[in-house]
Amino acid sequence: MTYKGPKGGREGFKAKDEHIVDLSYTEEYCTILERLGFCLTAEVVKHREIYQCDGALVTLDTLPGIGTFSEIEASFDLSEDEAISVINKTAEMAGLAIIRAVIYTLLYQQTRRLCIDLYYWN
Repeated sequence: MTYKGPKGGREGFKAKDEHIVDLSYTEEYCTILERLGFCLTAEVVKHREIYQCDGALVTLDTLPGIGTFSEIEASFDLSEDEAISVINKTAEMAGLAIIRAVIYTLLYQQTRRLCIDLYYWN
């Protein structure tokens, strides 16, 4: 599980404080969330490939029925200017355009809405 703090950083870039917890005991974790009043609203299955090069971490996430997405991260020990430089250099090397941050849940909801619209269309 990953906690991501409030968004910061320059226009077009996200900088967030992240805290990651290993969830080896998935069933117990789900039980805790349910007892705290949370309910399952979406289950996202994805295939992730991770690459590392010159101070950048590149992840490729494939979500069935939604698409393939890439994220480039720079180390938190870099200054903001250094991090932006590493991200831009990596994106250019990989032939990726920096578009905007996308939230998987939003994509899932948009995909579901499209499916519902198509269902009612027919």
